[in-house]
Amino acid sequence: MCEEAKSQLNGLVPSEKADSCGTDVFKNEPQFFSDTLNDTRWSGFLPYVKEFAISACWSVAIFDRQKRVIGSVDLSSYETWEPNNFQKNILFAASKLISLILIRQKDEQALHHSAHYDALTDLVNRNQTSLAIFFMDLDGFKKSMTNLDMM
Repeated sequence: MCEEAKSQLNGLVPSEKADSCGTDVFKNEPQFFSDTLNDTRWSGFLPYVKEFAISACWSVAIFDRQKRVIGSVDLSSYETWEPNNFQKNILFAASKLISLILIRQKDEQALHHSAHYDALTDLVNRNQTSLAIFFMDLDGFKKSMTNLDMM
């Protein structure tokens, strides 16, 4: 059911009437819809609301490092009701955690890229073949070999 629900929301364009997550992303502020069936901002999603029995839906934006909205985290309910402070706090905490995870993932990708690609040409700077260089500097090697010959 989750995959089918996601596919129906795929391509959602943020606007003032784009369910809770689309409205949240558009307005850049949390959205708490307690009755999706009768809320005009959900009117374009009535088949979705009925098929998946989404009676209430609450959404909080996820931000990147520059404080730009990059998505949202949502909670929905089969019953019509307002979220309490605990549920709101869960949404805000989840939003912050997801933001930190996405920022870290992006930083790790950038670090990997800088370690393996040339900054000027953006070409791979590491090849896949194994190569080892062995260098030995022995001070006085010839003198010690001469001493061994004398014995």
